Amino acid sequence: MARVPKVLSALALVGVLAAAGCGSDNSSGGGGGGGGGGGGSSSSSSSTTSGGSTAANPGHEGPFRILSIASQTGPLGIFGASEVQGMKAAVNVLNAQGGINGHKIEYEVKDNGSDPAKAVTLLQQALTGSKKPDMVFAGINGAEGLAITPVTNQNKILSWQAAPAAKLGDPKQSPYTFITNPAYASIGSAGADELYKRGARKVVTVSSDDEPGHDNVAGFKAQFEKLGGKVIGSEYFAPTSLDLTGVWERVYSKNPDGTYMVNEGTQVQELKGRQAAGGTKVDNQCDSGCVNDPRKLGVSAAALANSYGLGPSLVATQPADRTPRQAEYIKALDAVGGDKGVGLIIPALTYDAIMLTAQAAKQAKSIDSVEITKALENLQGDPQWALGFKYHYTPDSHFSAQPGDPSPFVTFPQSSEYKDGYFIVKDSAQ
Repeated sequence: MARVPKVLSALALVGVLAAAGCGSDNSSGGGGGGGGGGGGSSSSSSSTTSGGSTAANPGHEGPFRILSIASQTGPLGIFGASEVQGMKAAVNVLNAQGGINGHKIEYEVKDNGSDPAKAVTLLQQALTGSKKPDMVFAGINGAEGLAITPVTNQNKILSWQAAPAAKLGDPKQSPYTFITNPAYASIGSAGADELYKRGARKVVTVSSDDEPGHDNVAGFKAQFEKLGGKVIGSEYFAPTSLDLTGVWERVYSKNPDGTYMVNEGTQVQELKGRQAAGGTKVDNQCDSGCVNDPRKLGVSAAALANSYGLGPSLVATQPADRTPRQAEYIKALDAVGGDKGVGLIIPALTYDAIMLTAQAAKQAKSIDSVEITKALENLQGDPQWALGFKYHYTPDSHFSAQPGDPSPFVTFPQSSEYKDGYFIVKDSAQ
């Protein structure tokens, strides 16, 4: 196999697991809520965004309100709890600087119980209240985002999410929605590059049977076959499936020399099924959802043999190599009780979204969603925050990377030692 390159310090979707105790926090407060108690770190000159700015939108008095409609219970609850940690950390940092354009930030968390329909109801209730949100986090997976964002766009409210469904990254369909990840097709393309680089030529893809899965697989197939490889089969499964052994048995009946695995919250089931079907000797590339330690979720070390993850640079950047902004993020996450032992990526997605919003608001001299949107589409200054992505939005695409941009991802063996939220990747033959 090819050698795995040492992770670079400065640059290169989604990790899982949040710290215990954050799963049901429905408080709001200008200081960042419980756990942090206003303990956000003060910013260094290299990471200042809106600190001290008094250029406020004259049509908006009072605080800048952020609403998170994230799963705090149900199957996605552990993802949503981690998302809230990142939000708390960013609010603390910015409020210590004076807020966004002089407006202190308040946030509220509403639990949709992993039910997209309930998420829409909660959002509509919030919009009829006296405290209309200025910004909404639209959950952590594609189903939540696809349910919520039509309402936020109709009401011209800035919304952010991690799951890069095609219609949500298209400004013609979702003008006020921004994605912290590249498009699913771009993620698939990056996975194809890595698997082909390691020598695979006949590959079977494995994915949930939904829009994100099909988009991801399409991107993988297009790039892999462009490189000269062949996708000899694609296996799909229901997103709620618990035992995927049969799926992987069908995969290995085709005798591939590589597999590409799409993870939309199904990493545990997929890796266990892969092992049960006896396929751990076949090179497997997981997409950008495989950025946490599966062993924390009950996956055996043996199931991780010859399996690789794909993620932003933060997932495998050693502490000494982190940028000042990444170090500030870690400090802020610690202040709200963030458990780095089980994941840095999900909280970084929400942290980065708030920091990018503050950066754009300062540039626009406004906290109006329309003006912030224009600024995000032409962002000035350093676009890198916690994840290590060089965020690049345009009037034609609200995905975090554009065609022709360098890949924002690094790859790493999933069997690598995992400590304090990152993989310790050594430059050694695999």
